[in-house]
Order: sequence, then structure tokens, then C-alpha cells
Amino acid sequence: MIKIRILMSVLLFMAICLAAGLAEIDKRIPGIGFNRNFAIYKRMLEKRLIDPMTFGYGFSNLK
Repeated sequence: MIKIRILMSVLLFMAICLAAGLAEIDKRIPGIGFNRNFAIYKRMLEKRLIDPMTFGYGFSNLK
């Protein structure tokens, strides 16, 4: 009985770690769900605060 309880605890811990890892992957990849950094980048593009052709360094290096 104790072995089963320990095994269940280990499996639960592994499931929680897997879920947390997948949540981190979900945050970092733009194609899989909501990515906060991508949303900020998109909003800055819409407001023309950054220029995508200059890799986000503004319009200062255009001549």
C-alpha cells in the first residue's frame, strides 16, 4: 500500500513538471497559443514604434 502511494506521488509530481514545461514551451513559441512578447512586438509594429526592416532598432539607421 505504501509503495503504491509513493508511486502515485512520483507520477503526480512528474505530471505537474510536464505540465509546467509544456506551459513554458507554449509561452515561447508564437504558433502555439498566446505569446506575450509577440503580442507586445505586434502592438509596437502597429503603433510604428519599431521598424521591422531595421530589426527593431527604430528608424535611426535608415539613410
